[in-house]
Amino acid sequence: MSEPSAYDLLREEVRQLSARGIQLQTIIPVELPAEICPRRRKNQATGEWEPVLKNGGLQPAITGKNPSFWRADGEPQLISHARPVSAEVLLERIAIAERLGKEIGLAVIPGGDLTSVDFDTKHYGSVQELEEDWVNLVDRYPVLTGTRMERTPSGGVHVYVRVMDRMASWKRPGGGLHCNFTTEQGGPHRGEVLAGTRVSVCAPTRNGRGPYELINPEAAYSFAEVPDLALIGIYPEVKAAPEPAAPPSPLPSPPASKRRAPTGVSTIPQLADLIGSKAQDVLTGGRPYGGDAACSASTPLAGGHAGLSARGIPGHGERNH
Repeated sequence: MSEPSAYDLLREEVRQLSARGIQLQTIIPVELPAEICPRRRKNQATGEWEPVLKNGGLQPAITGKNPSFWRADGEPQLISHARPVSAEVLLERIAIAERLGKEIGLAVIPGGDLTSVDFDTKHYGSVQELEEDWVNLVDRYPVLTGTRMERTPSGGVHVYVRVMDRMASWKRPGGGLHCNFTTEQGGPHRGEVLAGTRVSVCAPTRNGRGPYELINPEAAYSFAEVPDLALIGIYPEVKAAPEPAAPPSPLPSPPASKRRAPTGVSTIPQLADLIGSKAQDVLTGGRPYGGDAACSASTPLAGGHAGLSARGIPGHGERNH
């Protein structure tokens, strides 16, 4: 008996997962050259579809992970990940790819309570470090041994679970869901939680680097139920808001006599600099006008020198700050 082809394996996966209510989409699992299939964006002013450029170069529309398929004429076609399709449509796309001899794959579109926890090698120092982190998690939470898990061609891991709170605890204050996760509260970024309409490429898809493979085939179509992801050691990576800077403590204002400009010259005129020589004698206790000292002192300050009343002299009477 001959071994099943890659297309046969994909067909079986469509039947098994669709029967369990899992939403799927086809993908072209390799990146197509931008010259053949450029990414385009609609110009809102003209209504025309124009190529998207980055640093002056075209960008590919088919990246190897976005929902897509081959049309019967051999042209690639992007599709919306938010538009459900039936198992029959998926099987027809696989049949067309087989006739054309083209690569085709599958992706789970997590929705409702289904979530894919994607451990990504680029967030670890090595594949071995990722392996140790993931194995430790499975050791602490044995429920994971009975749920679908896959290894990616790059050495990453997908863990599929049904989250009973439908990711309510992962909602952002401004809307949407947190995506990045850690395996310890406040720990480093370890990967992405694929929920809602985020795509999770699944086994038995093959890309240019190799296949997506089931880690535990006996649980290939089982999806463990957990109240929330924290109960299996998966936490959202939330960047702490910076602490508001404390306002600087006000410095005590030095006495007027100590306020100096950078040149060392006082910035506020002193009373002794503003009055005449006889009034200066009053400040030093003299009696230049004769008579009672207290009375004579009031004469030039209140009437003898117009404009030098206590109210009008900085540093005297009502002080100016």
